[in-house]
Amino acid sequence: ESSDSIHKIVEGLEEKGVSIIEKPTQAIRGGTRAAVYDPDGVYVGLVDGPLLDG
Repeated sequence: ESSDSIHKIVEGLEEKGVSIIEKPTQAIRGGTRAAVYDPDGVYVGLVDGPLLDG
């Protein structure tokens, strides 16, 4: 599980208009977990918030 590959997946989702919605109440490895939704608001999955930085 490479954080770089997950970051690329997230970037790809963002390019397609997928919004990243932070869930700061769910602490994971010292960061936040983000719920990913497609442009229609359909839940896609979760990614670790720190991987969205940079």
